Amino acid sequence: MDVKKLFKEKWKDGLTLILIGLLLAVAVWIVFGEKTEKTEQVVTNTSVGKSSDEEVKLAELLSQIRGVGTVEVMIHGNEEGEKSVVIVCEGANNIQVHMDVREAAATALGTTQQAIKIYLKKD
Repeated sequence: MDVKKLFKEKWKDGLTLILIGLLLAVAVWIVFGEKTEKTEQVVTNTSVGKSSDEEVKLAELLSQIRGVGTVEVMIHGNEEGEKSVVIVCEGANNIQVHMDVREAAATALGTTQQAIKIYLKKD
């Protein structure tokens, strides 16, 4: 058996498998990838029935970040002026969105990123 001919045949088979794999990856990304439709509904502290201006402003700001979706915000401040924040949003399962939300909230409120907890909003 000719080694060169065998190598050429195996190389073509390998290339074919790589192309099929890439096509499958693109198809999966299209079906299950990040949704591009906008859902910029802002909900703040609805369980308590009232929202502070600060919570409303933060929720509106966070809803402008790509991939965040619907947002709920609750801010708690103690006597020393330290703030802790709970954020529930649709995009929290995306690591980039999670990091962007944490950084934006900490910056907007002048608090540490450790004081912010972010959770995935249920369907």
